[in-house]
Amino acid sequence: MGEFNIAEAVHSQKCPSCKFPIQHDTIKNFGFTGCYWSVIGKKVDDENLFEIKRRKAPSDKYSTFESIGSSNNADWFFLKVKTEEK
Repeated sequence: MGEFNIAEAVHSQKCPSCKFPIQHDTIKNFGFTGCYWSVIGKKVDDENLFEIKRRKAPSDKYSTFESIGSSNNADWFFLKVKTEEK
């Protein structure tokens, strides 16, 4: 749980779920389970800020980034993800 700057995290973090190192060139999607989560970012091809505030992820399945309407091929100027325990 915590706050992740995705551009920084992909070079220095491990996946919080499986604990394996993140390979930045293979990331297409990410998901949340059993927590509250928020996302804020700016896509390269969109002048609007992308923001989702404090949603509850189910405990029995993943709530994926792709399923909330974000393209899995988006390029981001920045993307921050925050997770909190339920």
